[in-house]
Formats: sequence, C-alpha cells, structure tokens
Amino acid sequence: MAFLFPTLLVVLFLATVLCLLAESMWSNAIRFINVVFAALLATNFWEPVARLLENSVSKGGSYWWDFVALWVLFALLITILQTVTNRVSQVNVRFLAMVNKVGGIVFACMTAAVLVSFANFTLHTAPLAEKYCHGGFNTDDPVFLEPDRQWARFMTFVSRGSMAKFSGPVEFDPRTKLEAYRARRAALEAQLAEGKGFGAESPPAR
Repeated sequence: MAFLFPTLLVVLFLATVLCLLAESMWSNAIRFINVVFAALLATNFWEPVARLLENSVSKGGSYWWDFVALWVLFALLITILQTVTNRVSQVNVRFLAMVNKVGGIVFACMTAAVLVSFANFTLHTAPLAEKYCHGGFNTDDPVFLEPDRQWARFMTFVSRGSMAKFSGPVEFDPRTKLEAYRARRAALEAQLAEGKGFGAESPPAR
C-alpha cells in the first residue's frame, strides 16, 4: 500500500493539468508565475505566521498551525495575484494555434508540477504520523523525483538571493527543516499513542 501516496500525487498532477488544459498559453503562463510566487511567499512566511497564531490563538494547536498557515497564505496570495493579473491583462496575447495549444499544455504541466511539489512539501508540517500512507510518505525515503525536496532546494536557492532578508541572506536549510518537522510528527504520534490528543504541551522546536 506504499504506492498509495505517490498515486495521490500523480492524481493531483493530472487533475491540475486537466483543469488548465482548455486555457490559452498566455493564461497558463501567467497562472504558472502566480503559483510559483504564491508558493514561494507562503513558504517564506509560514513559520512567523504559525508562531503568531500559536501565541495569539492557541498554543495547544502548535501541531496544526504550520500546515494551516502554509495553505491559508498560499490561498490568499494566489487569489490576490490572480485577481490583479486578470485585471491588468484582460486581453490574451495571440499566438499561432499550434504554438498556443502546445504552449498551454506545457505551462499547465509546469503549474501542476509546482503545485504537487509545494503540496508534498507542506505535508511535512501536517499533524500526521512520522510515516504515513502505509510508509508511502517517509522523510528517509522520498517518492519518485522527490517533489518535496525539489521545492526545498528551490527555496534554498532563492533564499540566497531574491527571497533573502533585508539584514542579509539566511539560507533555507532543507535537511534541518525536514528533520525538525519529522521530530514534531514523531512527538505527535507518541502523544496520540498515549491518548493525550492533539493538544501540544511542549512540542519540539520548528
């Protein structure tokens, strides 16, 4: 049953491509850029937002806030970016019919790949077991093509430049980050096994 998790990622990829298949190359190109920026910004700011929610709303929800923050930020940012770009670019740039069709499919696949990579990465922060989906999700044994790690490596690259902090670059360290969240999932799993529920008393550091 370990095949279940990669199968779900393939389904997400295909579903995204099918949803965008009828769109023009211009629309899908803009959407691809929007998805990349929304996912980048969400990944860049999720931990401060999660800490804010933890301190202001509920410390007991520590295991939930990271995953919630990532997806709320992504949903908010993609909505804003799509709204702005739809208003700014109300007329499609015209291409040859074949170029438009092939280009639309290419950008649809690229958008789907980014979404799958981001979604796979966010699952490291989810309030789930250390290994779940019958071992299909395992920090030590990534799925084919490693979409979660590809996204983490991309974050490492941009954290040295365009996403660097004003005080200077603080490199995003994927190995440390993924290990930290594996420890949090393991702690939650042990906590649930003891019948203590999801409330976090002293969760491992992010």
